[in-house]
Amino acid sequence: MKNKKNLEEQLTIEMPQKDFFGREDFMVTKSNLEALAFIDEFIISNQKIGLLVGSPGSGKSHLIKIFMNSIETRLSKIITLPSNNLFNEFEKNEFTIIEDIHNINIKFSEEDLLHAINISKETKRSLIMTSRIPISRFEIKLTDLRSRLESISVTFIEEPDDELMKSIILKMLRDRQLLVSPAIIEFLMKRLERTYLEINRTINLIDKYALEKGKRVSISLIREILN
Repeated sequence: MKNKKNLEEQLTIEMPQKDFFGREDFMVTKSNLEALAFIDEFIISNQKIGLLVGSPGSGKSHLIKIFMNSIETRLSKIITLPSNNLFNEFEKNEFTIIEDIHNINIKFSEEDLLHAINISKETKRSLIMTSRIPISRFEIKLTDLRSRLESISVTFIEEPDDELMKSIILKMLRDRQLLVSPAIIEFLMKRLERTYLEINRTINLIDKYALEKGKRVSISLIREILN
């Protein structure tokens, strides 16, 4: 029986996850209202450069998708540093996006980021950047880059309040096609740390564990995972 059970677990087929990234799928509460306003401001104003800061899973990429869908008649592009064609990218696109600039000195250099910011100013093109951590926690040696970053508009996505936390749990379960009772939602609300990282980690574990074990999502299954 044990060998049969192990074989069944090995043969588990992972179902595709459906992601919903429309504006209507972005749950808005006081925790992230300013972040949505930040995106809208870029669309309607002459703002040229800004930084969106939020922990993993806070919705930064979702907001970028909302932004790009909202300006579909205007050219925009997500670029990756370093780039050998940086000037042309800014010239061609009204809006340029650089995600995860907290990876500075890991995936790209300080000079790469400074060059991008300077080209944005030179070409008078808008630049949106995202980061998991605030600028104050960046280890930057270039004085010019530090000065540039400290002068730009920064918007923070706060950790979720109860309303947003519940909405995120429901959305993540829906995206994974997992049906659960209200009692399970309340159980998770009482036991999870109120951070985007913890919510994402736990829901992913529930999905993986339920699939591997061939079990429906229940409070007892979640207890196994959390313990």
